Amino acid sequence: SSLSRGWLDFYCDKETVDVSFRRIILELLAPVQGMQGRRYLSEKTPENVLAFADLAELLPEARFVHVVRDPRGVVNSLLKVGRRARQKGLTPAPQAASLLGAIAHTRKCVGAGFAAAAKTPHRIHTLVYEKLVSAPEQESRKLCAFLGMEWSDQMIRPSAHRLPGEWAITVGSDEVWYTPEEYRRDPETRSVETWRDDLTGLQQVAVTR
Repeated sequence: SSLSRGWLDFYCDKETVDVSFRRIILELLAPVQGMQGRRYLSEKTPENVLAFADLAELLPEARFVHVVRDPRGVVNSLLKVGRRARQKGLTPAPQAASLLGAIAHTRKCVGAGFAAAAKTPHRIHTLVYEKLVSAPEQESRKLCAFLGMEWSDQMIRPSAHRLPGEWAITVGSDEVWYTPEEYRRDPETRSVETWRDDLTGLQQVAVTR
């Protein structure tokens, strides 16, 4: 927006900004990718979806996975995070602090993902959460085909591996978002429809609308 308003004309143009941000991203991630001979690097911060369109332009070699879940399940999960934060005396993240905040955030993320997929459909794979946990091998094989990767059964057994970044998102975050057990659990369907019991009828209607 600053470029479109001409605020940066004295310093640079769009091409210069794009080249600079691309360099920053690659310089941050390249050392991790090179560790232990890794060929691929995945970064799964959920809010990345808000930048899919820009990242696709900056990184033509990158591929993107848009994970879609029943919004009632997403909102229910966010509200649980908010309750855990309050129980620990912490301030919940804005998207987990209230029903309306969770709905707005979910709608924004889903909308951004579908908009980016419509713009560059060959670069973005939409993965439905409910299908993944119900048929993990089938859905993960489709994902591997999209990414041009060889499939391995280790992909559907995360509980057997200690994952990079695990400590930060579990213990380091006061286990507000995940406990170590939740973070490493294998695909299962038990939590797919817990929103039916956890959300009130009015809450379910609000999310659906």
